[in-house]
Amino acid sequence: MMTKIKEICLNISSLGKLGQHRLIGGLIASFAAIPIVFILNFFAEINLSLFYILLLILLILSFGITQLALMLISDKDPGIIVLDKVVGLAAVFIYVPLTIKFILVGFVLFHILNFLLNYLIMRFVHIDIERLPGAIGILISDILSGLVINLFLRLIIWIAR
Repeated sequence: MMTKIKEICLNISSLGKLGQHRLIGGLIASFAAIPIVFILNFFAEINLSLFYILLLILLILSFGITQLALMLISDKDPGIIVLDKVVGLAAVFIYVPLTIKFILVGFVLFHILNFLLNYLIMRFVHIDIERLPGAIGILISDILSGLVINLFLRLIIWIAR
């Protein structure tokens, strides 16, 4: 029974077969995250409390699902898990207007920063965040990248006003 649950979690964390595309799986998963971003934005416009509850549920489920999926994978940094890209991209667009311009800029900057983040943190803070245990090591860099890009986009919005 537990093995079946882990297999389901692996399937969710890899977004089906998307994670099996090692080179572009994360990029494709990010495109798949855009409808989730629109759904979260819809709830934010209706009821902020509900939005925060959904965001918290997404975060908790992502950590749990990723942790269970890791129990079936032998890789230390499994590229098959792409759920982290969905969570990170969701963080990019909190309180950011979902216009084509912001979606493209946020999407591109998220991937650039996500690529560079571990190096930057290792260089200046001397912490290798990808070596943090379990789901934390997988999800934290994407969440941090998403939040940093979110702040950057909101700063642009604030300056433009």
